[in-house]
Amino acid sequence: MRPFQIYLLQVTWHGCQDARPWLILQARPDDLFGCFPISSQCYGQDCFPIEPNDPEFRATGLTRACYVICTRIYDLRWDLFIFNGKPRLKGELLRCFREFAGV
Repeated sequence: MRPFQIYLLQVTWHGCQDARPWLILQARPDDLFGCFPISSQCYGQDCFPIEPNDPEFRATGLTRACYVICTRIYDLRWDLFIFNGKPRLKGELLRCFREFAGV
């Protein structure tokens, strides 16, 4: 698992138990990964939009417009990751996200 890859996890977040995509920011000690949730809704000001018309959208593996919720980094255990894909943020989309989130 590498920074800025997107994985599907089944973690209760914002009162919802559905599986959702999460953006990995960094590996941490004790088999934890610092992650931001990705949601179809923005719940505040710290939301980075990912739009289907972005040239890098296809690389994300997402199927619709979403937001990376940058309010808090969540430490999630490696065994919670249920989809081992290669979707990721890259190119100009990644550069804009890093500038927005300060990571």
